[in-house]
Amino acid sequence: MKRIVVDIGNTALKWDYIYEVPHPRAFVHSSETTLNPDVIRSWEEEDVTEILGTYVCRPELKDQIESFMEGRGGKCTWLRTEAEFKGPFYLLNSYEYPERLGADRWYGAVGAIALNPQKSIVLVQFGTATTVDMIRYEGGKNYVFEGGMILPGLNLMYTALERKIPAIAVPRGAARDFPKNTSDAINTGIVDAQLGPVYFAIQRLKKTAMSNDIEVILTGGAASILEKSALGRLPCFTLCHNIVLTGIKLRAEQATCNNLKSM
Repeated sequence: MKRIVVDIGNTALKWDYIYEVPHPRAFVHSSETTLNPDVIRSWEEEDVTEILGTYVCRPELKDQIESFMEGRGGKCTWLRTEAEFKGPFYLLNSYEYPERLGADRWYGAVGAIALNPQKSIVLVQFGTATTVDMIRYEGGKNYVFEGGMILPGLNLMYTALERKIPAIAVPRGAARDFPKNTSDAINTGIVDAQLGPVYFAIQRLKKTAMSNDIEVILTGGAASILEKSALGRLPCFTLCHNIVLTGIKLRAEQATCNNLKSM
């Protein structure tokens, strides 16, 4: 019998064990409303009995997971964003309405701090949408989630141009300092549009952070695609996959320490 953590995005589902040796896996959805059947097969093989997770997907995907777990007599718990996180560190959620912050952004922040203690952080999740969040270190074990930006993801930007302006539906080019053809011009514009907000977030965080040493973390499905371009456009950064799962695991550990307090 296995307990697992799950992160369901708009494009893919990721899962890992809670307490065993980490072995994260990712499955691209069959459609916007249908899970990849390999997900269910993998859970049957592993005899999954409890799921703790977050979701930002369409409800049909979540419902399929709940139905599967009910059929097995298992338990499924969906985490919500909280006003604060109390664990090995303290994170205050300064969002205007904390409960409206996406759970993936919140637990991504928790995971980012766990992996990069005592630093202010810019966390960038390159998914269907791109989010750029700022986390300020206040000294000791204290942090503040300062909010961030949301913009269309890499593929959304490409498809928006292709659908609205068919005349520039050309093969994807490369990101260059001085693009000299339409393919490269489009690619450079989109890459700069993805990475520009990261630069601005760094500058904004430096104004209030204790140090100018800002940790930049890139994660998400398109992070590997943008990594090469980021090398010439951003200061030092770290590519870190499955950071939301890391945050969910930490929440699970704290719940256990607090006698399985309601999540």
